[in-house]
Amino acid sequence: MRMNAEFIMLNHFSQRYAKIPLFSPDFNEKVGIAFDHMKVCFGDFPTVPKLIAPLKALFAGDIEEMEERREKRELRLVRAALLSNEQVDSEPQQKPAHAEEPQSPQRKKVRAK
Repeated sequence: MRMNAEFIMLNHFSQRYAKIPLFSPDFNEKVGIAFDHMKVCFGDFPTVPKLIAPLKALFAGDIEEMEERREKRELRLVRAALLSNEQVDSEPQQKPAHAEEPQSPQRKKVRAK
């Protein structure tokens, strides 16, 4: 939407993936979707966005399922990020290789005269 396009046509949905895209709040009169065997002319662009409401109703079950999957995926990502942060925090801090440990007075070597 930030590219100031006059119209955006989303197409080429796969049977392997979603039947319909998840509609974001950015969908407006400048966004339309097309399916296989659908013929859309430039003059049809103002009409195409009007199909979104009926498509949402037609695919309501699929949209709900996709939203649930998205929420689960987002939760998994958040959990994974939290777990990785916890693992980093629980790992012992390694001392730099170049730093020498201070010696205690008992460990000092005594030179014999």
